Amino acid sequence: MTRYAIIEDGVVQNVTKADADFAESQGWVACPDNIGPGWGYGGGNWSEPPAPSADEARAKLRPLSRAQFAGALALSGTVTAAEARAWGKNGDLPSFVIAAIEGSDMSDNEKLLATIKAESAIEIERLSPIVALLRAAKGLTDDQVDTLFTTGAAI
Repeated sequence: MTRYAIIEDGVVQNVTKADADFAESQGWVACPDNIGPGWGYGGGNWSEPPAPSADEARAKLRPLSRAQFAGALALSGTVTAAEARAWGKNGDLPSFVIAAIEGSDMSDNEKLLATIKAESAIEIERLSPIVALLRAAKGLTDDQVDTLFTTGAAI
């Protein structure tokens, strides 16, 4: 069987194998092995999918466990080894996290909930509000935070 691309509005939505008669009846287009969802097709030509935006790429970074995130912060010098161990093991927040939450413009109830969430987090997502707060508190760039997540993923 041959591979066929299912195309809508010039963009490959899916790729499947089928016999030629059925594929033709569906309007599917025979495609090379390297074609997949997101590729463009028009005028008999294939085009690679556009590169994801920085925000799309960040959203795809896998969440880190609290221990991985704490370890990445320690390896980067953002927190001390003792702070990383305490947060990773017991949920004891580093002093800068507490200061960032307390110094934010959140209401007292929001600060309480943010603290509890940070202390008890099982996973930490790249685009979570607490990461944005910590980034700002430490003056980190988005690229530096992305590096924390790629470093943490290897821990």
